[in-house]
Formats: sequence, C-alpha cells, structure tokens
Amino acid sequence: MDEKAVKAEVKNSVLWIRLNRPDVLNAFNEEMGTDLHEALKDGEKNPKARAIVLS
Repeated sequence: MDEKAVKAEVKNSVLWIRLNRPDVLNAFNEEMGTDLHEALKDGEKNPKARAIVLS
C-alpha cells in the first residue's frame, strides 16, 4: 500500500499536519519533504486554516 508520508486535514480552523512514517520513527526523507511542502502550500491557500500544528 502506498501511504503518504504526511497527512493533513483542517479541523476547527486548524491545519493539522501529521508525519506518517512510524516504521522508521518519522525519519525525514525526500518524499516526506515533498509531502510536507505540498501540505503547507495547500494550507496557505485554504481560507479555513488559521493556524498550523505539525506533529
């Protein structure tokens, strides 16, 4: 199964970005960097997102 390295969702005006590579303790790689950049760009465009939490 091809899971995204980063999951993002907006709840109650907060953009929650979660690192999703538990098998390697969320070690950062190129894919995660790309996915994180995408999530941040999407959040910037989303008028409902007023804050960002990265976990």
